[in-house]
Amino acid sequence: DDREATKEAMATLGLQKVLYELTNRYCCKDGSYRWFEWRAVPVGNIIYAAARDITDRKQAEERLKERLEFEQLLSVVSTRFVAAPAERIDQEINEAMQRICEHLNIDLAVLWQLIETNPQFFTLTHLYRSLEGPPVPEKTNAKDLFPWCLKQISTGNIIIVPSTEDMPED
Repeated sequence: DDREATKEAMATLGLQKVLYELTNRYCCKDGSYRWFEWRAVPVGNIIYAAARDITDRKQAEERLKERLEFEQLLSVVSTRFVAAPAERIDQEINEAMQRICEHLNIDLAVLWQLIETNPQFFTLTHLYRSLEGPPVPEKTNAKDLFPWCLKQISTGNIIIVPSTEDMPED
């Protein structure tokens, strides 16, 4: 993807003009890519150039961009919930689940509700699935399937799991 910009930069140097900034990627032996930022000065047939590895900065920028996009999505979804009449809440939940799945590039989202009369069980309230898959049970034993979540809910904690690596085994 960076070849055209690199060719243009080389043409600029060929015209004996200083290159103040060129950013491009290089493929490593392991298949990963590293980002480099270049500055170069042509002097006759010689080009003096310096590059620095900005991979970490590019990755941090991408993570920040993704987080901001997700927070924007959550803001839009929240606003829609606040403004929705009661009869549209289920539809808003379904649309929100679909938008969040599409944003996060995941195939399945399930919303369970703890059954008040038997707080060891969850009942399925909403489901979004982009691909076919096995059926999701209408009712499930929370104690067996989600013991960590059940413990958090029973103590009144809000469950926030920042990444899949932070999720408990269950």
